[in-house]
Amino acid sequence: MDDFKITIVGLGLIGASLAMKLKVEGYRDVYGIDINDDVIKKAMDKKIIKEGNLKTLKASQVVIVCLYPKDTVDFIKKNSHHIKSDALISDVSGVKGTVVQAVNKFLIEDQLFISGHPMAGREEGGFDQGIPYLFEGANYLLITDNKIKDRRLNWLKRMVVDLGAKAIEIGVKKHDEMIALTSQMPHVIASIMTRVNSHEDTKKFVGNSFDDMTRISLINEKLWSELFIHNKKELSGILLKIKDEISIFIDIIEAEDQKACESLLKETRLKREEYLRQ
Repeated sequence: MDDFKITIVGLGLIGASLAMKLKVEGYRDVYGIDINDDVIKKAMDKKIIKEGNLKTLKASQVVIVCLYPKDTVDFIKKNSHHIKSDALISDVSGVKGTVVQAVNKFLIEDQLFISGHPMAGREEGGFDQGIPYLFEGANYLLITDNKIKDRRLNWLKRMVVDLGAKAIEIGVKKHDEMIALTSQMPHVIASIMTRVNSHEDTKKFVGNSFDDMTRISLINEKLWSELFIHNKKELSGILLKIKDEISIFIDIIEAEDQKACESLLKETRLKREEYLRQ
C-alpha cells in the first residue's frame, strides 16, 4: 500500500516530519494541503510532496489531518464529501473524546476514521522544524477501542512502523485519562511554577531541577489551551488530586511534623522506584 496516494493536511512540525519520513521510506505519492502557500511551495521545492491542493483529497486512499483538534473536526466536516468514499482518515490530535465523537458524525459511505496520536514533538513548531526522524522510537497511539478489524488498520500500523515508531492500540477513555496525567498536567504544573516566580534574579539560584521542571512552560498557548479545554473532565480530575496532595504537604509543614514528612517522601520515593522498574 505504499503506492497509495496519501494527503497530509497541515504541514506544520508533525505534518512536515511525516511527509519527510514517508519520502525517505519510498512512499511515492505524498501530497500536502496547507493554508500557507509559502509552506506548500517549500514542500514542493524540496520534493517532500508532489502536489499541494484540495483536489488530491478525491484521489487519496489515505488522508492524515495534522491540525489542532477543533480545526481537525472542522476540516473533516467541511471536506468529507471531497474525500474518497472508502478512504482511511486519521489525525494526530492530542485529545480524542471530543474529536472522535464529532468526526464520526461526518463520515460518508465507507470512510473509516482511525484517530492517531504520535507521542513525539519539539519545543518549536512549524514546517521549518520538521525532521524525518521525529517519530523514531516513539509510541504512536491508535484509537481503536479494540473494535476496528478493518484491513486499513493494518496498513496504518505498517505506516507507523515505517515511521520508526511503535503502534499501540488504545481506547478513547484510556487515552484521554492517561494524556491528562502524563502530558497535560505537567504543562499546567510547569506553567504554575513559572508564574509564581516573582524574582528578577532567579537565575542566580537555579540548579537543574527548576529549569528542568519549567522548560515546558515555553508553550504554544493556542494549542495547549485547546487541548486542556477539550479534555477538561480528565484534566480537572487530576488537578483536583494535586490540590489535595499540596494541602497534605502544607498541613505537615505547618505542623512541623518531620516524621510525617519523612514518611510521605519515602512513600513517594518507593512509588517512583516502582515506576522505574516497569
